[in-house]
Amino acid sequence: FRRLNLAERSWGDIGGQDIIFLRNVLIYFDQDTKREILTRANRALGKGGYLVLGGAESILNLGLNFDRREVNQAIFYRQTD
Repeated sequence: FRRLNLAERSWGDIGGQDIIFLRNVLIYFDQDTKREILTRANRALGKGGYLVLGGAESILNLGLNFDRREVNQAIFYRQTD
């Protein structure tokens, strides 16, 4: 586990992550900042890694490379790059 400031321009060398949890965090940011954070999260994930967001959060209309998945009413996103 590692704590970091999501709004920082660089997250350092944290590539290859299997899963990133950003539950109930993105709701506090504007669309542009959300896009930047999710772009960095996408880079930090390993191939086929997973992103978990809160129930009130969405990546719709942000133009990002994630596939939406649903398992037992839980929604998560899989990295596609």
